Amino acid sequence: MAQLFDTQRLLTSISGHPIMSKSLKYREEELLRKISELPEDSIEAKVKLLFHGRPVLGSMGIDASFAGKLVPHVEKMVNARFFQKYGATIKAKNKKEKLQFTKLYLTALPKGSFGIELTKLNDQNLFDNAQYAETLKEIATIIDASAKSDDQFTEAINDSPAQTLTSLKEFLHLIADHDAGVTIETGSSKYDLSIDAAKEAYDRVNSVIDEERIVTFQGYLRGLLLESWKFDFIRSDGRKISGYISDDTSEEDALLFLSSYLNKEALVTFEETKITFNTGKTKTTYKLLHITSLSGNV
Repeated sequence: MAQLFDTQRLLTSISGHPIMSKSLKYREEELLRKISELPEDSIEAKVKLLFHGRPVLGSMGIDASFAGKLVPHVEKMVNARFFQKYGATIKAKNKKEKLQFTKLYLTALPKGSFGIELTKLNDQNLFDNAQYAETLKEIATIIDASAKSDDQFTEAINDSPAQTLTSLKEFLHLIADHDAGVTIETGSSKYDLSIDAAKEAYDRVNSVIDEERIVTFQGYLRGLLLESWKFDFIRSDGRKISGYISDDTSEEDALLFLSSYLNKEALVTFEETKITFNTGKTKTTYKLLHITSLSGNV
């Protein structure tokens, strides 16, 4: 809305200019479109975690060691899903800058049911903030589903990266091991996990088998999408592989992959992750690490 206001103010001040007015009018239309697409439940990029059980002493305090260990797992869960969906749109030079953009800050210690409030303060613009807020809600939904049933959990986490599952296991393990329950509030959504539900959720998530290995296939790179950070690859045996490019790959390297290897036979190295759920459903994902020519040159 702030960007729209500035754009409309400039439009008024340079009305009639044949070039600038046309460009600003296009900008105004684009901003109006983006605002119309924002969810009605447009929320701040903020989450509250309210605890009860052994780590909490009434409404007076919470075990500092418990809270301190918990926060990194929350960040890792959210960031893994956020970067998968929106990472390519963040204009940053490297992974360190991207992580700084998505860093969560402790902004309050809610009273009553004692807990912590985490907020993303590095707001580049309204839309990045809304995307992160939506990701927080999605992670809260996954945590809630983990305490419901195998089917609901499998469906909720199906399109999330493997790192989200790994961090979720660590998050729930810490809560269950401390005989704690948690209420998660983000935007207008609220999810409650009792002490027993948290333990059941951990047992369910911990029983999921995830196997990770590095593999190299000979084949053809069919495309890289810089906006979504996705790739398409066809092995020499005809099998198709799709997935995401590693966060450690720079945009310059991705462009080099395109110019050097598009539709040319090469050796491509991936991080392969196979996840097997309690429902029997399996999911295999691939992350592109690097490409080498058949002659051995990178």
